[in-house]
Amino acid sequence: MGRLRSIAMAGSLLCISHRLKIKINMKNSNKGFIQIPLLITVVLGIIAIGSTGYVGVEKYIESKVDQKISEKEQLNENIATSTPAENNTQKEDIEREEKPIINTETIIKEIIKEVPVYVEKEDQTMITPRKENLEITSITAIPSAYSAEIKWNTTLISNSKITLWPTNTEDGNLTRNTYNTKNHSVTINLLPNKTYYYTIEVDDGNGNLAFSEQKEFKTPTDNISPTTEKIDITSEKDKGVINFTIHANEPIRAILTYNFKYSPEAGGDKETTEQNIIYDKELKKYVIDKNYYNPYTITIPKPSYTGSTELNYSLDITDQSGNLTFEDGNIKVYAIEGI
Repeated sequence: MGRLRSIAMAGSLLCISHRLKIKINMKNSNKGFIQIPLLITVVLGIIAIGSTGYVGVEKYIESKVDQKISEKEQLNENIATSTPAENNTQKEDIEREEKPIINTETIIKEIIKEVPVYVEKEDQTMITPRKENLEITSITAIPSAYSAEIKWNTTLISNSKITLWPTNTEDGNLTRNTYNTKNHSVTINLLPNKTYYYTIEVDDGNGNLAFSEQKEFKTPTDNISPTTEKIDITSEKDKGVINFTIHANEPIRAILTYNFKYSPEAGGDKETTEQNIIYDKELKKYVIDKNYYNPYTITIPKPSYTGSTELNYSLDITDQSGNLTFEDGNIKVYAIEGI
C-alpha cells in the first residue's frame, strides 16, 4: 500500500510541477533560472511526502518558485537603476545563477534542509506462508453385516495405518495400511451384530505424525439367508475328484450330501456327507474347515461311472449369522466339465 500511495503522490506532484512551470513561463521566459530548483523540489517531494503532505508541499513549492522569481525581478530592477560597472557585476551574478548546476548531490543536500518532511514508513513486514499441519479429518465408517468401509482424509500426503479390534486374527488386532495419498479408504471383512473399535495413525514421511481418537461402530444384525448365485460342478482329469464350488452373496460354509445313482460300484446309491477338508499342519492330518468363504468349495472322490450314472446332491448352506439356505440337484456324471 505504501508503494501505491507513493506512485499516486508522484503523479500528483508531476501535475503540480506542470502547473507551476506554466506559471513560471508566463512570468518569465528565461527558464534556466527556475527549472532545476523546481525539478529538485518535485523529486524531493515525491521521496519525502506521505498521503497527508500533498497540500502542504504544493504551497511550499509555489512559495519557493515565487521567491526565486522575486529574487530575479529584484536583480533586474537593480540593473536598471545601477551604473554600468554595477550592471556588469550583477549580470555576472545572474549568469552564475542561470548556469545549469551539475553537482546535483550538493543541491539536494542544501534544499532538503528546507523541505518539510512527511515520510510515511513503509511496512516492511514479510508475509510468511502458513505452514500446514498434518491432521486427520473426515473419518467415516460405513458398516454392513459382514464388512465395513472406513474412510478418512489427511491435510498432507501421507501413509496411514488403521488398527481395529476385537478380531479373530492369530496376531491379535487387525491392521490395514494406505500409502502416499490424502484420501484414504479400506474395506475390512467383519462379523455381524458386533461392536468394533479402531484408531488411525498417519506419517507424512517428513517427521510429522498425527493420531486419531479411538472410534467405534457396530455391524448390523444379519437376519437374511444367504443367496447362491451359481454352483459349478467340475472335475480334474487324472486327479479322481469332483469339485462343488458355491458362489454366494456373502461368506458361507456348506455341507454336501450326495450319492451316485446307477454307478457300477457296489453301494453306489449310498448317501455320503462331506464338508470342506483342509490339512492341519499342527495336527498333521486333514480336518473340517470351520472358516467361511465366498466362493466355498467342497471336493469329493470321482466314482467309476457309465452313461447312466447320475450325481444327486443337496447342499445345506449357512452364513456367519447362522442363516440357512438349501440347494439340491442332479447331473449325469459323464456331462460334468473336465470329467
